[in-house]
This record gives sequence, C-alpha cells and structure tokens, in this order.
Amino acid sequence: RGMTVPVFDPDDESKLEKLYEPLSAADYYVLSSPRAWRTVGRLPEKFPLMTRFYRELFAGTLGYSEVKSFRSEPGLLGVELDDLSAEEAFWVYDHPPVRIFKRSRPLDRTAFEQALCGEPAPPACG
Repeated sequence: RGMTVPVFDPDDESKLEKLYEPLSAADYYVLSSPRAWRTVGRLPEKFPLMTRFYRELFAGTLGYSEVKSFRSEPGLLGVELDDLSAEEAFWVYDHPPVRIFKRSRPLDRTAFEQALCGEPAPPACG
C-alpha cells in the first residue's frame, strides 16, 4: 500500500505527526525524484523541519537505510551526459534519479522527534 509524505505542507505544529504516521507504518520509503529534497534544501528558513528530515534520513538516523538508487543518464554515441544541473523539468519528468530506503529498525516516536527537533528546535516542534 502506498502512502504519501506531505513534503510541501507548511512546517507547522502538525507536520511532525504528518511525517511520523506514514513512516512508522511503512517498510520502504521511496524518493521517486530529488525535486522535493533539493527544493526544500534551498529553503531552510521556510522548511526547517523538512530540511532536517532529509538530512537525518540520508544519515540513516530515522530508522531507514538506503538500499538502492537508480539513475539513467541521457547519452549520445556512447557518452553519458550528467544533466542534473540542467533545467529541472527535463530530468524530473524524463528520467529522475530514484532512491529507495528500507526500514532497518522500528521507528520510535521519541527518537524520531529528537532527531528532528534538536536544538535549535524548528518552530514546528513547538
């Protein structure tokens, strides 16, 4: 069963629960495109909780470990072209890199909150 994590919802008081609920029930978390984490990463003042979420996810501290990533580069005459710095719409819709994370341990609510709400605590952590 697929679930969605509300990445672009406002980082308000309800966001922590909106992240925890689907992730605590999932066995895998798939980033089907870097669009969200690249956008959020450039806006830490607007998305302080999500910025931390991706940092901790990639570090493996949220109970998930990356198990596979896929990337398909465009090519011409046997030469692959790295186009991640090109216009986003080209690679996001045509051939996005995909990262798959598998839950490596139960997602403890307290540890999840500590990882995302450490000092300085984002406003969403109350």
